[in-house]
Amino acid sequence: MTQVLTVGADVLRLGGVVSLAVAVVSYDGIAVALFALVLLGLLVPRVLRVPPALDVVNGVAVLVAAWSAVLDLYDAVRWWDLVVHAVCTGALAAVAASLLDRAGAAGVRGPAAASRRAAALGLVLGVLWEIGEWTGHTFLDPEIYIGPADTLGDVLAGVVGAAVAGAAIGAGARVHHSGNASTTYSARVDGSVENRRNSAGVDGASRPAGLRRERPDKKMHGH
Repeated sequence: MTQVLTVGADVLRLGGVVSLAVAVVSYDGIAVALFALVLLGLLVPRVLRVPPALDVVNGVAVLVAAWSAVLDLYDAVRWWDLVVHAVCTGALAAVAASLLDRAGAAGVRGPAAASRRAAALGLVLGVLWEIGEWTGHTFLDPEIYIGPADTLGDVLAGVVGAAVAGAAIGAGARVHHSGNASTTYSARVDGSVENRRNSAGVDGASRPAGLRRERPDKKMHGH
């Protein structure tokens, strides 16, 4: 399964390259810059070796977010913006949380702690996203929609998505850790029993015949 997910993530990266090429040929400079950023977001998890499943989710999220902007899906379906912010921010926060965990900077573990940590990362990412939208609206394209209600809704959706993603990762890590602990404990118990059996066999074989204890079949009576 890991190999399949790794190949799937690489296919998504190829999709990012194709998307950038399509943007160069068919769309404007803003779309080209957007897909260049998307391609970067697809390559970074591969370089940093994030878990394959998370790599796939991140790839799907950023590609859907970019194509939704290019195809004006955010204007056509008003609630779609919130869904994309929740999923995309959640995926990016999960990637960041995974890197923190690998670096040993995750701190307290467990679903609740992972959810809070991811929510904090989601808040940071959401604010950066909105700063990017404001920059695009101010300096590149006035048609990029911004506004207090839109900004607040997007950030909140991102925080919720990140919190859910963090809780899911924390729960999965706890199950994985418990499974490994049970396997290790069972292996230790089995090894201890086997060692005792081997030790008993060696002692019995090395003991002189006259000193070996034999279980009598019948009781001996004196005459």
